[in-house]
Amino acid sequence: MKKILLVGILLLQMLVFAPKVNAASFSTSISGASSINQGAKFTVTVNVSTTTKIYSLLASLSYDKTKLKYVGASCLISGCSAEVGTRIVLDFPTSKSGSFAVINLTFQGLSAFTAGQSSTISISGVSASTGTADIDGTGSSRKITVSVPKSSNNNLSSLKVDGTSVSGFSQSDTSYDLGTTEKSSISISATPADTKASVSGTGTKNLVYGLNSFNVVVTAENGSTKTYALSINRNDPRSTNNYLSGITLSSGELTFNKETGEYIVTVENNVTSITIDADVEDAKSTLVGTGTYDLSVYDNLFELVVTAENTTTRTYKLNILRKDELGFSRELSKENHLSELSIDGLDIGFNPEIQDYFINVEKEVTSINVNAAALDSKSTVEFLKNIPLAFGQNVVNVNVMAENGEKRNYKLFIYRKSDAPYVGVDDIMEQLGSTESPLVILIPGISGIISKEILGEAAKQGIELQVEKKDDFGRVLYYWIFNGVSTQEQSKVDTNIRFTSVNEEKIHELSNYADGFVLNFAHEGPIPDGTYVKIYVGDRFADGTILKLYLFDNEKAKLGLDSEALEVKNGFVELQMNHASEYYLTQSEIKDMSVYSTFFVVAVAEAGIILALLIVLILRRKRKQANLTAL
Repeated sequence: MKKILLVGILLLQMLVFAPKVNAASFSTSISGASSINQGAKFTVTVNVSTTTKIYSLLASLSYDKTKLKYVGASCLISGCSAEVGTRIVLDFPTSKSGSFAVINLTFQGLSAFTAGQSSTISISGVSASTGTADIDGTGSSRKITVSVPKSSNNNLSSLKVDGTSVSGFSQSDTSYDLGTTEKSSISISATPADTKASVSGTGTKNLVYGLNSFNVVVTAENGSTKTYALSINRNDPRSTNNYLSGITLSSGELTFNKETGEYIVTVENNVTSITIDADVEDAKSTLVGTGTYDLSVYDNLFELVVTAENTTTRTYKLNILRKDELGFSRELSKENHLSELSIDGLDIGFNPEIQDYFINVEKEVTSINVNAAALDSKSTVEFLKNIPLAFGQNVVNVNVMAENGEKRNYKLFIYRKSDAPYVGVDDIMEQLGSTESPLVILIPGISGIISKEILGEAAKQGIELQVEKKDDFGRVLYYWIFNGVSTQEQSKVDTNIRFTSVNEEKIHELSNYADGFVLNFAHEGPIPDGTYVKIYVGDRFADGTILKLYLFDNEKAKLGLDSEALEVKNGFVELQMNHASEYYLTQSEIKDMSVYSTFFVVAVAEAGIILALLIVLILRRKRKQANLTAL
């Protein structure tokens, strides 16, 4: 019993005090280059595969130093440290497990390491630390071989056609003209100068009529290529004639020439279809495109294609223009835009879609040169190129007429400044008392009212006062001009003019809807003598147009002629004003419709009386005839 107890104590002591040995293990491998060129640098990678987490790696490194030179290493785990000599020592910042690369080792082949030789890089005595114990790992190796250079020879040693060597063949010459042949095929054979090279492009080749080209390609062992080009012309006995000898149309006239490929033929609008026939010059050629076709108005395109025996083609194109009902053989263009509109020395910001342009120039600019060109060559452009400029607003019209007659008007509103001061109503009295200018341009306030004090001071100083009304774009709509010489008692003047009225429909009715303007003066009361107004009418009436001014009498509902022979100049018409009311400015002569209405009533009454007398006479005649019959 004591012996059994003693043995147990000894076994327990062996277990407790025996050194700790971990039976766990791991494997390594080396990947990367296996074949290199002589003297080249290359890199191999040491890899680890472990199921146990490790903190470090140790291994012995061996390689043939007569053949390889160690260049350097780089650890592939972030934060690790590495020492490489005869041993590899790696420490990781954290434990790792699984399969992972640990280090790259770079070497260079030495001169003694020649083509065809091999050398081995290996690691052995591999171990790793788990943090509490060391574990062993398997070693690994990588065989490195210096590759034997591949041949670059991509020459041919022979080149034959139909078993006969190509005339003048040389390895260095790569282009050969084989001349002409009647054959339908040839056989090409070639032999590479190096047995390790390959050849493509040989064999039996079918020949088409005319030029045939073939390439024989030699690929050297190292992949470099050389191409030998062969050309041979197969004689073509087939006819090349692809001409027509004539074209016949059921309508229209065509003067044929076999060398002329395009024809335009015009037919009348009542020709709704046409038959096209043609003859080939060579009976061995073929023709497509003849037949009877319906015609649309204007363009109708047809093609006659002649194919010669040798398959070459010639196309004759016909455009049958069928006139429209108005006799035009094509639709007239309606394009009436400008492609260019400019003034020498000035930037107007031209846009073909914008028709009105507003430009201010200094007083020194006495004239301008206008340039304009139509977008469509079939449209016409009318404008004056060299334009003298008056002070104030000048209007230049550029008219574009499309081929179909549709017009587009571009306008240049050019305002030339003058020496006359521009003054607002708040400062005008001071200006009138100090200026030496015979003309002052007054910028009206929002109200548009010029006080009697301003008018009186202008008259006292003999100064012409010009009031301009502009729209939001800067275009002058109208001027009031007070000549400054009136001696009568002055009163304020409301310079506002509206081009609408509550009586507008009545005015249009009285004018028989003649083209014109309603002028509705806001002013009430007397107007200083010699005052005149210039109204811009250039949007409606061209320069040189003679207009008439009619006064609207609201009480009598009639239009009475006030002024006539008013000529449009520079887009404006000038009106001498002594009375402000509602007017109608028009080119037409307006008749007093009330006179015609009275005449109409009288005429109807007279016609009624005459008709009644006729009826009485007819009844009397019938009664008399009846009495005679009774007797």
